[in-house]
Amino acid sequence: MSSPTLPHPNSSQQSASFIGTNEPCDTQEKDETADNHDMDEVENELEGKKIRKKVSKVWEYFEEVEVLENKVLVKKLKCKYCTRKYSKSKTGTTSQLKRHMNECFYLKNQPKDQGLINFPPSEALENEVEFSPVYIGSSFDAFKIREIMAKMIIVHEYPFTMVEHTWFNILCKALNPNFQKVSRNTIKNECLKAYETEKEKLKKVLKNVDKISLTCDCWTSKQTIGYMALTAHYIDSEWQLQKRVIAFIELEPPHTGLVISDAISECLLDWGIQDKVSTITLDNASSNDVAAKSLRLNFERRNKLHFKGMFFHIRCCAHVLNLMVQDGLKEIAEIINDIRESVKYFKKSPGRLQKFGEIAKQLGLSTERGLSSDVTTRWNSTYKMLDAAFHYKLVFSEYANRDPYYPTSNKFLRETYKVKKVLAEQATSDDYFMRNMARVMAENLINIGVLATC
Repeated sequence: MSSPTLPHPNSSQQSASFIGTNEPCDTQEKDETADNHDMDEVENELEGKKIRKKVSKVWEYFEEVEVLENKVLVKKLKCKYCTRKYSKSKTGTTSQLKRHMNECFYLKNQPKDQGLINFPPSEALENEVEFSPVYIGSSFDAFKIREIMAKMIIVHEYPFTMVEHTWFNILCKALNPNFQKVSRNTIKNECLKAYETEKEKLKKVLKNVDKISLTCDCWTSKQTIGYMALTAHYIDSEWQLQKRVIAFIELEPPHTGLVISDAISECLLDWGIQDKVSTITLDNASSNDVAAKSLRLNFERRNKLHFKGMFFHIRCCAHVLNLMVQDGLKEIAEIINDIRESVKYFKKSPGRLQKFGEIAKQLGLSTERGLSSDVTTRWNSTYKMLDAAFHYKLVFSEYANRDPYYPTSNKFLRETYKVKKVLAEQATSDDYFMRNMARVMAENLINIGVLATC
């Protein structure tokens, strides 16, 4: 669909002079009085009065507004692109409006034809976000802009307050003077509206799916808030494997198996897929075993258990592998702990890290890999930590010779012996309080196995 043509429809050459160049059109060279009736008047008889129908193209680019001047409402004609206002002519002339159309920067930079812009996805978002084409129309659409802003905030996880930032609004205003500032509450509602819209679309898709597999995971945040995420996996009409997060909710304590089961059942009912679940994958926590049994019993009662329940509860393969590797790592737990503490020692101080890097360069080792900390519940992170430590094995040894505070075992034993000597002296002190303090401290060191090695 083409955007409205600016000049008179009988002149094809004038179109370029309006949009593409700054040269005046032929109509401007005519006498003002001759141009006054360029509206192609159509006269109708209505109650004995002649009425002019506005058929000139200029009226597609201007709108009538009321402006308060000297406490009096005055009718003006406002450009839809730059919002500049002109006084309304009593005779209906359009010469002034046409001159403005030749000079309006925003109007001249409007596309001649309505088109589509496809935003290519970045590598990080490829195959994750579907980029819908954005329509470029001939007029500003505030509702469409708010919809796009809401999707931008959702995809990039921006805060709602971003739309109230000064320079963000300056940018939007520069792109289009018609842009009006949006509050964080408004954009929040737009995000919820976008969520509901996408949810309804997905519901329609899932209606045509025969079987759905679920994966569920529960965890507790640093703020001790329990969360549960539920993901649906299915094959679409084009035989492509799809996955969608259908629930990301706060889980009410206590996080028992029945609580997890109820939360999953409620989600399935909300999406209308309670009769389409074929399998559910959970980790090996005991509460998940209870949840799986409860869900299976519910499906059995309604005769909706697929494959006779043989594959209903699938144990998370990654979690099983992690448990297996963790059992093997227990055999070298002391060595791993020493390396973990050494890495923490360096990462606590930028100065230590800098000195560590300088030593590595002196020994001809690359510093691009860096030291890596691990998460004790994830074996692959422990592997990365050990792999990096092995790469910098010589650096650890050389650093220990330069830093007197580096916690190596030989220095630790000497310092512990000094502590034992002081405690032994104070254990025979004449001071009652010092004698008792030394005895308690010595017992604590014996209990943790420190003094036994001295």
